Amino acid sequence: MQRVVKTKTFVFEAPISEEIVARLSQWGRVASSGALTVFTIDAGEVTTKVIREDARGKVRRIYVRPPCGCLLVLDEVRDFEHDTLYYRFVRYDPCAQHK
Repeated sequence: MQRVVKTKTFVFEAPISEEIVARLSQWGRVASSGALTVFTIDAGEVTTKVIREDARGKVRRIYVRPPCGCLLVLDEVRDFEHDTLYYRFVRYDPCAQHK
C-alpha cells in the first residue's frame, strides 16, 4: 500500500525554478533560506506520494491543489548513487480563473 501524505506546508530541499516559485506564490507563502524553500498553502492541500523507490533512488509525486481548482504536479527525484536531489515540473492544469 502506498502512503499518501496531505499537508499545508511542504519543504523543498533543493533549489526550484522561478517559474515554480511564481506559481506557488499565487496560492500561499514561499520563503527561501539557502537551498531550502518552504511553501505554506493558504487554503487547499499539498499531497505527496512515492511513485518509485529502489536502492538507487526515490521519486515522490507532489500535488498542489489550491481551492480555486488549479493543479500543479511536480516530481522530487532523489538519486542516492550520485547524491543528488532535484524537482521536475510534470504538469499544470489551470482553473478557469487562471487560464
